[in-house]
Amino acid sequence: MLRLRQVYVLRPPELIDVGEKRVNMLPVPKVLLLVSDAGEHAVLQQTLAPHATLTWVSNPAELFRQLEQSSFDVVVCARTLSMGNWREVLEEVRQFNPNLPVIILSPTAREEEWEEVLAAGAFDLLGPPYYEREPLFVVEHAVASYEARVRQSNALSLSLVGRAS
Repeated sequence: MLRLRQVYVLRPPELIDVGEKRVNMLPVPKVLLLVSDAGEHAVLQQTLAPHATLTWVSNPAELFRQLEQSSFDVVVCARTLSMGNWREVLEEVRQFNPNLPVIILSPTAREEEWEEVLAAGAFDLLGPPYYEREPLFVVEHAVASYEARVRQSNALSLSLVGRAS
């Protein structure tokens, strides 16, 4: 029996006017953030808000409700949470959408932490000090990677459907 994989839908590009031309632009990335530290919150707000749509949540249950109600391009989760832990969040996000990138924030960002979060399946680990646009670059890279994985997954699903016909 052939089992088809779930097809994820990318948001369509938007046409915007640039002078006399209409240019095909990808929509602003939607970022879901689970961060409890006020300092991290402020830095990420300042760095990401001009370039992305940010949705802030305060606990894992709220994060999962948001994932069910809306689509996001990337999840950013603090390594240290007041409720739950980053591993549980990562596992739940993977079950919900295995292609959705998760970036973990760490106050120390030691090499062993980086290895641990990557081995667990996170997209990347970020830690302070955040250089001027570093969080933005990592989010943009995660979104591009997500879109590529979704396209690949959709192409595979379509080829499997074609073979099954």
